[in-house]
Amino acid sequence: MLIQGKIPESYEMTILRNHYKSNGKPMADHTWTEEIKQPVIKNAIDTLRSSSIIRDTLLENYPDSTIRSVPSIDEVFVSVSPLDAKASDRVLVDCHYDAPYKFIEGPSKLVRIILALNDNSTVFTQVGDKTSKLSTGDFNGIEYNRDYHCVRGTIPSGKTRLMLKLHYLVIPNGTPEIFSQWSILINLLWTKVTRFLMRNSANPTNPLQYFLAYIIQFARFFYNQIWYFIALIIVAWYLKKRIYTLISKTCKP
Repeated sequence: MLIQGKIPESYEMTILRNHYKSNGKPMADHTWTEEIKQPVIKNAIDTLRSSSIIRDTLLENYPDSTIRSVPSIDEVFVSVSPLDAKASDRVLVDCHYDAPYKFIEGPSKLVRIILALNDNSTVFTQVGDKTSKLSTGDFNGIEYNRDYHCVRGTIPSGKTRLMLKLHYLVIPNGTPEIFSQWSILINLLWTKVTRFLMRNSANPTNPLQYFLAYIIQFARFFYNQIWYFIALIIVAWYLKKRIYTLISKTCKP
């Protein structure tokens, strides 16, 4: 699923653009919104997070549901160019799932909304046969644990790709609260731990950081391809059983 919508360009977007870039050079890569102290910046993010347009768009795609913001994993994100991504930054642009809890997330679904704070139109997100290019105020959304997606394109020299990563839990009406809390907990732990590891291996300078970078890339590759591994194991098991049966019959006195 690829959700798409647009918020009219606003004063809050201008505030964030001016704060997070200077002369085309990013001032931050990932910033947890809950750690932001400046009231003006915090209020700008809160206003955009609470957008009725985002909530109405989610409800159009998930009728008979309640939408709950999950600010504990929201980020201000300055992206590297997909062509230039190295080490663990590759997992942000190569085809991937954002989190691995597809089968244990429960009835509630975590949706990540990417809101563009400046022109992102030289980079696009692909989900299945659908693509999304973002300009200022545009947003797209994917299911955090369920949508396999890729990021393609390049950011021109001297430009930045600035966005908000906003997260919302989609709760089907009648879902017990314990399931919603479970979904928030497992996704929060995953996001915090993986972000810590990636921050410490995006630009490796020592053996430990290189090791972390390779581990992160291998883990992401393994999960992305795990269904192929499972299929191969099942086929191998079946062939082994058939061959064993055939040999037993052939060698039977």
